[in-house]
Amino acid sequence: MDGFNSAINSSGLSDLEIHGHKFTWDRGRGTPHWSRSVSQSWLELFDRAVAELVITPVSDHLPVIMQPIPTIKSKRKPKFKFENLWLKESDCRTLVAESWHSSRGANLIIRLNSCSKAL
Repeated sequence: MDGFNSAINSSGLSDLEIHGHKFTWDRGRGTPHWSRSVSQSWLELFDRAVAELVITPVSDHLPVIMQPIPTIKSKRKPKFKFENLWLKESDCRTLVAESWHSSRGANLIIRLNSCSKAL
């Protein structure tokens, strides 16, 4: 058992917390570290993963159920920010006026987006 634990520790794996019973079998001779070691790169992909032991009436061994819940990465566009320095550019007024007029009849959000794209 010490060799197994040493191999796990030297491989850079981390323990994933298991909810429920402490050991993987009922007689308590196991260790709370069984079947739940994962790599750091796996944890980055599934940082909300959940593992739990399920009690079964037909065996004293408890299966580990792992739900690898992926990390949610938002793909938000950066917000548009007007730079006062643009006012010193000779084409700034023209660009804004042209994009504003070309989007005439559209709602305010569409018109503002048109101006931001032009800039």
